[in-house]
Amino acid sequence: MPKAVVTDGYSIDRHIPLYLRDAFYKSPYPEYTYVTTNGYGPYDFSTQGLVLYLPLWALKGSAFKSVDDYKHTCSVQGALWTTNGRSFDNIDEKITIPDAPSLQISGDMSFIAWVNQTGVRSAGYERTILTKRDAGGINYVSQLSATTNYMSWSDGVAGFTGTQALTTATWYHIATTVSDGTLNGVIHYIDLAAEVTAGTPTVTVDDAPLDIGTMYLDDRYGWYGLIGEIWLYNRVLSLAELTINRNATAWRY
Repeated sequence: MPKAVVTDGYSIDRHIPLYLRDAFYKSPYPEYTYVTTNGYGPYDFSTQGLVLYLPLWALKGSAFKSVDDYKHTCSVQGALWTTNGRSFDNIDEKITIPDAPSLQISGDMSFIAWVNQTGVRSAGYERTILTKRDAGGINYVSQLSATTNYMSWSDGVAGFTGTQALTTATWYHIATTVSDGTLNGVIHYIDLAAEVTAGTPTVTVDDAPLDIGTMYLDDRYGWYGLIGEIWLYNRVLSLAELTINRNATAWRY
């Protein structure tokens, strides 16, 4: 069976290490892939501008590398592996990736994830999915808002919050695209439904590590539930590309 090829000519297949091929393709042989019943290849998403891909449902152990050009080293604190991804307890669990030039995004960007909340945090504390922040500043932060459970993104200068709440015990394909310096340039997507936010984002580089499931030095803002997959791009993905991403990966959730 031929390998998956996406519209930009590159497939994530070339980054899948041998020890993960059985988990990804149900076969240890590099020439084998498979297509799900909806007709999409399971990894037919764009790799153009992809700086981080974490299929947490496949990545076991207390340390692993991301499945992308950069092979970022990821260290796990507590977040338990499950067949659907990593489980976070909203107390002290996280995955940390050291700073790298590829993660220091200073312009347009896109963030995608599959998430499922086990429970809702106490009012007043956001639920952090991903953050690149330290004492020196903020590069980017993706959260659910404290009181409304809406999607929220911050560049350290301003916050950009949507209007649709995520419920518990439900898998969502969420995404945020950021057109740096553009009025109304932050758009949230919940299962491909777009929410355009007001304001102009200003993405500023910071050399902080990247944390998943927690906020810098404050575990009260931790994620409570499962995170199945994460993608981070240094460009704005179109709705058509987000649709391909969701359709190609939804079968896992």
